[in-house]
Amino acid sequence: KIGNWSHQDQEKREILGTKYEARSTEIKSSTIHHAHFDINETIMAESGGGARQRAVRRSTNDAAADSIQPSVVPISSRSTNRQLPRRLERGGRRGGGYGGGTRLAFAIVSLIIMTCLLMLPTRTRDQIEIDAGGGRISPMHLRRQRHLDEDDVNKGDNVTPTGGEEKQLKAIEHPDQKFDDTDDLVDDGGDEREKSVAGNDVAKLRDDESDADDIDVQMNKEEETEWKKMAINLEKDGNGEEEENVEEELAFPMEFVPIHDVHLAEVSAGKIDGKNSVNESEMIDMRNLVQTLPFENVDGGAWKQGWNVQPKQGKLQVFVVPHSHNDPGWIKTFDQYFQTQTKNILTCVYNALLKDPRRKFIWAEIVYFDWWWKEQSESVHEQMRILIKEKRFEFVTGGWVMPDEANSDIYALEVQFDEGRQWIEERFGSEVLPKYGWSIDPFGYSPTIAYLSKKRGMEGLLIQRVHYAVKKELAKRKHLEFMWRQVWDEEGEWDILTHLMPFYSYDVPHTCGPDPSICCQFDFARLHNRHNGCPWRKPPREITPSNVAERAHLLIDQYRKKANLYRSNVVLIPVGDDFRYQSQLETENQFRNYQAIFDYVNANMKDVSIQFGTLSEYFEAVKGKFTPPILKGSFFTYSDINEDYWSGYFTSRPYDKALSRRLESVLYAASRMGATNEEMREDRRTLGLYQHHDGSKFKYIFKHLMTFDACMTVIIFFCD
Repeated sequence: KIGNWSHQDQEKREILGTKYEARSTEIKSSTIHHAHFDINETIMAESGGGARQRAVRRSTNDAAADSIQPSVVPISSRSTNRQLPRRLERGGRRGGGYGGGTRLAFAIVSLIIMTCLLMLPTRTRDQIEIDAGGGRISPMHLRRQRHLDEDDVNKGDNVTPTGGEEKQLKAIEHPDQKFDDTDDLVDDGGDEREKSVAGNDVAKLRDDESDADDIDVQMNKEEETEWKKMAINLEKDGNGEEEENVEEELAFPMEFVPIHDVHLAEVSAGKIDGKNSVNESEMIDMRNLVQTLPFENVDGGAWKQGWNVQPKQGKLQVFVVPHSHNDPGWIKTFDQYFQTQTKNILTCVYNALLKDPRRKFIWAEIVYFDWWWKEQSESVHEQMRILIKEKRFEFVTGGWVMPDEANSDIYALEVQFDEGRQWIEERFGSEVLPKYGWSIDPFGYSPTIAYLSKKRGMEGLLIQRVHYAVKKELAKRKHLEFMWRQVWDEEGEWDILTHLMPFYSYDVPHTCGPDPSICCQFDFARLHNRHNGCPWRKPPREITPSNVAERAHLLIDQYRKKANLYRSNVVLIPVGDDFRYQSQLETENQFRNYQAIFDYVNANMKDVSIQFGTLSEYFEAVKGKFTPPILKGSFFTYSDINEDYWSGYFTSRPYDKALSRRLESVLYAASRMGATNEEMREDRRTLGLYQHHDGSKFKYIFKHLMTFDACMTVIIFFCD
C-alpha cells in the first residue's frame, strides 16, 4: 500500500496489502529473523533501519519505486534459502537427472539467489509498520507525503491515507454507506451517486470481504469496538470539562497501522520506582510531534538554535561530570585509537583520580577498558577497584560499545550489552553494574535501547543527538526530561527516566549553557591554543586568585540559564569531548582549574553547591524533584543544522552490514546447538564491536571471517 506505484500496480497492491494487514499476525510468528524471539520481543525489537531505507526510497520517482523489492521475504523463499546448500551438495554427489551443464547453471543461479536473499532486510510487514509508527521517518519525508489542507493542519489532524487506500479503509469502516469521487461519505438515500471507478472499487472490496478465506479483513466486533475506543483522545478544556477529540476511525490494530494513520491514545501510568510519579496529562507522541513541527531554523542569538534564555533563580545543585568519548573505530582503526590515544587517556585519568579524592570520572566503552585492564599490573588493578568501589570512577551503560540504534538488530544489541556488563560483573561484582545509560553520539535514538536498558535493571538514560527543532520544542515545554515509554506498553511497565541534553553537541562549548563563546572559555584543555583553541576568539584563561570571582560568576550564569530549561534545580554539566584527557597536562588543567572555581563558589555563593560528580549522582539527586511527562516514539531522523539529515547510514555499506547479520545468525545457531557464551566469547565480542555507532574499521573484524565460514560449514553439515 505504499510508494509511488503505477495506477495498475497500485490497485493490485492495495488489495494485497489489505489482505496482508489482516493476516499479519500469522505472518509475524513465521517470518521472524531469529527464531528465539517471542512475539512481544519482536514488537519491541525495532532498532533496525530497514524500514527507514524503504521510507527514503518511497519518495523517489515512479520508475525507481517500481523496482523496490517486497518488504517481506516469503516463507517459502526463506525455506528455499535454508535448503539450497543441501540441494547443491546432493546435485554434485548424486546427479539428479540433469546434465553437467544444467547442474552448473542451476548451481550458479541458486548461489546468486541465496546471496540476494541473505542480504535482504529480514523484517516482516508488521515490524515495518511499527518502525513507521515509532516516528522513524524523516520529518522532511513526512511533510512531502502530507496531503492535508490548511484547515486540517490547524485542527491538528493526522495525515490520512489517499487514493485507493483511503477508499478501502472507509469501505471497511462504513459498509452501509457509499462514497463519491472525492471520497466523502454519502447517505444511501442521497441524491449524489458514486462515480463508476469508485463504485467498482467498493463493490470489488465488498465481494472480496464476503470471502473470508480469500481476504480476511473484517475484525471481530470486540476488537473493532476496542480499537475505535482507543482512537478517541480525551482532552481537558480550560474549565476542567472533558471534550472528545474524535480522530478518524481505524480498521486495523495499533501495531499494524502506519504513522500517517493513527494518533496513539493516552494511557495511564503509576509510580516509577516509588520516586517519580508520571504526569498523565503531558503525553508527547513523537509520531504526532514530527508531523506538526515547522522544523524552522530561526537564529536564536547566542544559542543559535534556541532563544535568549534567562537565568533560573533560587538554589542550584551542580554536578560537573568529566568524561572522554572514545570511538572504537572512526578516522582510525580500533587498534590505532587504543595504541595512540585511549591507552594514555585511561592511564592519565587513573593517575589524576589518585591525586585528589574530590575528582571523579565516567567511562562508557568497555571494549577499550578491557584492553587497558589486561596491560595493567595487579597493583593498578587493586587501586582501580578502590576507585570504583568509592564511586569516583564509574561505568555508564556498561555495553561493549556505544551502539548504533538505527541499523542494529536486537540480537546484536543484546550481545554487546551482555558482553560488557558481564565483563564488569566478573571483575568488580554485580553491585557496580551501571544503573544509568550514557548515549551521547549515536545519530538518533530508538526506544528499543530504552527497553533493553530497563530489561537489565537500569533506571535512567542520557541522550544527545536529537533533531535541533525537536530539542527546541521540548526545551520550550521543559520536557527535556521525560519517562520514555514503549508504544506497545499500555501500563508504563517499561518506562525509564531519560535526560536529553539541550544544545548542539556534547563538547564543553555546548554543555555548560546556551552561549558557546562563554562555555569555550572553560574548556581548559584548549589553554595555549591546544585543540585548535576557541573559534569564538575568546580563549580560556587559567583560574587565579585575582580572576576567580569574575570567572565563577560568568560560569554560574550559564549554569543557571541551562537549569531554566529543566524542571528541577539540579544541573548536569558534562566536561569532555572526543578522546579528551590524553596527556597528564591536559588532565591536570581541567581538574585543577575547575576545582578552584568550585572552592570559590561553595564558599561565597550560598545558594549554589557545585562539585565533580558522576551520572548516577545526578540521577539520584534529580529523582522525585518533579513529575516528568511521558514520551513515546523514537528520535529519527537526526539533523544537527539546517536540513542536514544524518540518514546516509541507512543505505550505505550493505555488504559490511550483511557480514554482521551473517555472524548474528551463526552465533544464534551455535547457541541453539549447545554452544556456551564462553565458547563463543571472541566472536560475540567481535559482533558487539561491530555495533559501534560510527562503524568500525574492518581490520579487526575481517580476521574473524575464516571463523565465520568454518562455523557455517559445520552447522550446515550438522543439520544435513
